[in-house]
Amino acid sequence: MRPVLFELFGLPVYGYGFMVALAFLVGYAITLKHAEKAKMTRELLADFALLMAVSGVVGARLFFVALNWPEYAGDPVAILDLRSGGLSFHGGAIAGILVGIWFVRRHGLSVGLIADVVTPAFALGVAIVRIGCLLNGCCYGLPSELFWAFDCSYWHDGPRHPTQIYEALAMFGVFWYLSRRRKHHHFPGYLLILFTIQYSAVRFVVEFFRDVPEFVWGLSLAQIASLIIAAFGIAWLIIAERMHRYPQKRGVEK
Repeated sequence: MRPVLFELFGLPVYGYGFMVALAFLVGYAITLKHAEKAKMTRELLADFALLMAVSGVVGARLFFVALNWPEYAGDPVAILDLRSGGLSFHGGAIAGILVGIWFVRRHGLSVGLIADVVTPAFALGVAIVRIGCLLNGCCYGLPSELFWAFDCSYWHDGPRHPTQIYEALAMFGVFWYLSRRRKHHHFPGYLLILFTIQYSAVRFVVEFFRDVPEFVWGLSLAQIASLIIAAFGIAWLIIAERMHRYPQKRGVEK
């Protein structure tokens, strides 16, 4: 772990914040290469990316604070301190998607096309941010004696599963797969649906190795959320596939 990555002009640069910034820049660069396919100008993409980044961080932080309110009730100012991480993926994703849909529709663009342009880069961003989690020492796993376990004695008690790396590697794989499917996707929004299902599956499995409290039925809250989101994604995929395959069916039946 390396919470402080380096110092710049005497000021500490935190590993987690650095990786979040890197994820944003890399994601923006990748998205820029494909933005024209969705009729999005460079200027519009810059506005969109900035809005998504801000809304995502705010949503992720508020959701995390809500889930861990007893830790912040006595010191509300700590809510603004992001140096030690404390972001919820699900909260950030929900906020980012809602604000993103509003922005895209406001400018008369296709939500599905924009989603397909952004989604692969977003998957890569998640992978990069998880490396930031490793540097920061958050999102750690259960104690482990496996030879690849990470020594977390800086903040925790001995070697633990590097669940940050598990998820990062899986998300690099998701990014690779979505990038290959970019040229062969069936309908607008297809890549977003695939990501929804794939990330939910990855998160569900990784949670078994994380040191998180049980919520219900031996599962964590994130696992319950992942099951719900995956079920929604699968249903969404089936319905969208049928509508794409039989676009005139309802008209013929009438």
